[in-house]
Amino acid sequence: MPDELDLLDYVAIIRRRLWLIILLMLIGGFAAFSYGHFMQTPVYEASAKLIMTRTGEGDLAAPPDSKVIEGNILLMETFKEVIRTPLVLHKALSKYPEIGTDAAQLGSQLKVSSGLNSQVLTVQVRADSYLKAAQLTNAVSEAFVEEAARIYHARNIEILYTADASAPSKALNMSMNKMIVFALVLAAIAGCGLSLLLEYLDRTLRQERDIARVLGLPTIAELPLLMKNHSRGRANRKLKIVGENPHVPVEK
Repeated sequence: MPDELDLLDYVAIIRRRLWLIILLMLIGGFAAFSYGHFMQTPVYEASAKLIMTRTGEGDLAAPPDSKVIEGNILLMETFKEVIRTPLVLHKALSKYPEIGTDAAQLGSQLKVSSGLNSQVLTVQVRADSYLKAAQLTNAVSEAFVEEAARIYHARNIEILYTADASAPSKALNMSMNKMIVFALVLAAIAGCGLSLLLEYLDRTLRQERDIARVLGLPTIAELPLLMKNHSRGRANRKLKIVGENPHVPVEK
């Protein structure tokens, strides 16, 4: 391969191995279609939100105390750990034994988060159906509220809203069209890279530009192969003499 390539050389390389790029694109597109149609499992997500109101003690009509709010915010980190404990997860699963999952699997599907300086706790569960995800989300939220009231002896956690199991929801997976387009683009990039690699490993000099670039000298003459003319029974020989411009041969 030449030491230095310009834009025309790259175009020539791509054109020379265009069949390889198209082949990789066909393979990538077919693989993406097969995976999305036959192997991909749809993933749905449902969410519920909980809120900490106040400590559960004192006059409920009194305005919120900033110190109480700061204490609740610090307590949110503890609640994030409590909600993921097997105690809460087993209690949630006991409400839906037909789902057929265990606490460890539910823990891997569960996500608990809260905003910065927020008293709102978000509970999210992913499953292979939205109904199952909504049921598990609501079960975990209810079980956590019950266990938090038992542990802290304060009913200051309320459910803002639950996951609506009847509401339609789309799967979180990448759509088939996007997956195929992504696979085609990735395969095209891989094909171009493979073409450049094969060109780098190939030390064949194919044209005058390659010789001039490697040797640093202009081409003086070009001697083509002898081609036998069977119809006339004789051989034709052509000799090309190149002048000062190595890219414009002059036939003589």
